[in-house]
Amino acid sequence: MTIHIQPASINQAASIAQLKSVVWPDEMANAEQVAQALRQPDHRAFVALADQRVVGFVDAFPTTNAAGHTRWEIDLLAVHPAYQGQKIGQRLIEAAVQAGQPHPITSRALIQVDNHASQGAFRRCGFSPDWQVYQLMIATGQQAGNPQPLEQAVLIPVVTMNYSGLWLEGTFSAANLRAAQAECHRRDSSLVGALIPTNQAQALAAAETLGYAPIELFHWWLKT
Repeated sequence: MTIHIQPASINQAASIAQLKSVVWPDEMANAEQVAQALRQPDHRAFVALADQRVVGFVDAFPTTNAAGHTRWEIDLLAVHPAYQGQKIGQRLIEAAVQAGQPHPITSRALIQVDNHASQGAFRRCGFSPDWQVYQLMIATGQQAGNPQPLEQAVLIPVVTMNYSGLWLEGTFSAANLRAAQAECHRRDSSLVGALIPTNQAQALAAAETLGYAPIELFHWWLKT
């Protein structure tokens, strides 16, 4: 069977959400959230089609860190279980990386430490891990407060196929973590997330004290 890779369209949002529910049955799949991500002008999403049926997808978009460097985020990759083993994931990754060109920026993907199938697909596309283990901490309970300036950190607004929220990057002090929650409340965002290196015990403890919940462990996989 021939698999076609092509840019995703808004009218495929429901099919992408349905595939999300197959690949991640324990997570909520929301077609409107998928459509919202597809509407973002800086996103580049692709689908894999088998007889016009969506059997895979990937989403990608740029972010800018505190130093002003732009990264190309390969944010979400999925292939239907019945179609795995045909290098569809690799083809989707290649399409997403190519869409980030011609700008000479780093492409990166956040992959769970035990997701060996995804790691293999990204490795075949020229990505390599930084080997630092990161704990994803998420705060969904918005806390009111006066927005405070961040110190050596930045809040990055993102719209993904899973959620609309904020990423905190930089220094994970208690003050910055608290300020991120206040800004999340001010913007009425669904969540704020922080990827804290597991060797930063003080930062992890501060995050938990403030109500951030540990989710999973990840590596960043990079291609320059």
